[in-house]
Amino acid sequence: MNHTHTVILHGQEARERLLAGVRAVATPVSSTMGPCGLTVLLKDTDGKTVATKDGVTVSKSVSPAHPAERMGADLAQEAAKKTADTAGDGTSTCTVMIEAMLSQAERAIAANFSQARLRRELPIIFNRFAKNLLDIAAPCRGEEQLKRVALIAANGDDELASVSVKAVMSAGDNGKIQLEPTDVGVTNVTVSDGILIRAEILSAHFANVSNKLACAAESTYVIISRGRLQSFSSILPILQEAQQKQKAVLLLYSDYDQAALQALVNNRTKANLNVFACKLIRPTYDEITDIAAACGAEPLDAESDSVAKPGLLKRFYADKTGCALILNDQVRVTAQIASLTERLSETADARDRASIASRVAALAAKHAVIKIAAPTQAEMIEKKHRVEDAVAACRAALTHGVVRGGGVAMLDALDMTDMSDIDRQTREILIAAAQAPARAIVRNAGRSFDWFVVSRKNSDDAYDALRDEIVSNPAWLIDSALAAHSAFSNAASVCRTFVALSSVIYEETK
Repeated sequence: MNHTHTVILHGQEARERLLAGVRAVATPVSSTMGPCGLTVLLKDTDGKTVATKDGVTVSKSVSPAHPAERMGADLAQEAAKKTADTAGDGTSTCTVMIEAMLSQAERAIAANFSQARLRRELPIIFNRFAKNLLDIAAPCRGEEQLKRVALIAANGDDELASVSVKAVMSAGDNGKIQLEPTDVGVTNVTVSDGILIRAEILSAHFANVSNKLACAAESTYVIISRGRLQSFSSILPILQEAQQKQKAVLLLYSDYDQAALQALVNNRTKANLNVFACKLIRPTYDEITDIAAACGAEPLDAESDSVAKPGLLKRFYADKTGCALILNDQVRVTAQIASLTERLSETADARDRASIASRVAALAAKHAVIKIAAPTQAEMIEKKHRVEDAVAACRAALTHGVVRGGGVAMLDALDMTDMSDIDRQTREILIAAAQAPARAIVRNAGRSFDWFVVSRKNSDDAYDALRDEIVSNPAWLIDSALAAHSAFSNAASVCRTFVALSSVIYEETK
């Protein structure tokens, strides 16, 4: 019979176990960094073998056997995920910075440097460094500079970088970008006019996009309501008609009763009804009116039991950030935009003008679909990861600006950080972190960091790993400022947890 008991690790033993878990994650992740980085083979959630250079994917695949080491891996994985969620890139940078910080912190603590002193001083220099990263950011200027950001995020793949930039530029601030696999042709982008609404997929049961909490369908009835879905009486005829005509049904309601939602899930999973439920996010009366008019639908009023009159979509795509509706033609939506534009020209009130302008932008949105071509599932997944990173990095660059790439931005920010009032042991933690990304990139190209330091004649110099040479102020070597800042901030958070650690507690079964 198995027995469970509590294990408590204290002090150095606890820290070393956590650090071992972080290193288990950081070692394979660091090997992927830079244009000379290597790929990692792993099993995905479906048991398929995948080759990838995506930091989050590699990170998530590591699960050490020892419970305390697994906690360390969890800390690194969560920080990398937060970085990816924020900036879409910078996950590998975050991971190697965590390992560098924690290794240096452990050396300081093992040498009897005060943990209390570290806890006081680290936030001071971490905040200074993070501010410097933001201060050195420059606006992303033009499509060519955006292409450079995409190239780095896509690990140097020109084709994937090009389609990512085209999708971002075409979709604009208000548009949606969707990724789809294809086993024929080449990777390409198609752009359609559409409507972008504030709505989110309600449950994973409605997701049908591979490896993502998102749903999409062609030839779809759309039912729009200002109220809550409480019963099937108003939508049952449409569901039956859709099943007969082999069409999908998209429901856009402000809320759903739990029983009604469960019934929809059951119909989808057990009766193979092609229905998708999305929840409108704080919709206004006017926004719902716009959507319905553009789609040719009649919105159901709150708590209405009358039979819904649906609109018909060419296709739709919804995830946790919004929903794009693509129409069969633009006649209705063009008329609605014209009507709103006329009202805008006649309205003087600033608040009303902002509201109308927002409605016009939603109706005039673009929907870009990137079709990712690959002969095998493993290659398609690896390409998809790179395109996702490139798209997110491009959008972050347009919003928050760019910094120098190749790990040089971290060195720039380090040079600017005043550490004159900080103990040497604490300074070494920040120095190790700032150098970590460049160290990994240089190492993967077969060079040593010492060679890199000696070869740089001044702070404008950077390392071109593809050509294996030091170049002066390369305009093309840039990175998303948001990715760099997010990577450091999340790594710093893990470090603060580590230096405050006294014990690790876990349950063990024997």
